Amino acid sequence: MWRFGGGGLVVPSAGLQCLVSFTYIALLPVYDRMAMPLARRLAGGGRDSITMLQHVGAGMATACLATVVAALVEARRLRVARDTGLMDRPDVTVPMDVWWLVPQHVLVSVAEVLAVIELKEFFYD
Repeated sequence: MWRFGGGGLVVPSAGLQCLVSFTYIALLPVYDRMAMPLARRLAGGGRDSITMLQHVGAGMATACLATVVAALVEARRLRVARDTGLMDRPDVTVPMDVWWLVPQHVLVSVAEVLAVIELKEFFYD
């Protein structure tokens, strides 16, 4: 559980999953109206200047980066648990801020924006 807004709103840690959806919704217009036109311009031209495979590859690379970030956060969590003597106490919460989980959730949504949109377009075509 973590407290938001001065302790008034209590949200379970699993509630961070909503960050993926919120970031996805926020990134779609940025992706469609800003990132893609800029990338096409840099790649030299029209609609097919960046292939679907390149989009999906970028999404998979971002998903790999999210996995690396998750592994680093888990290593930090284990270090904090060891330093505080909580390694053998699964019933006790590790004293670590929940905001450490935000980057990996945001990276997962970026990966989805990059890969899933192009995969859907591929399947529709």
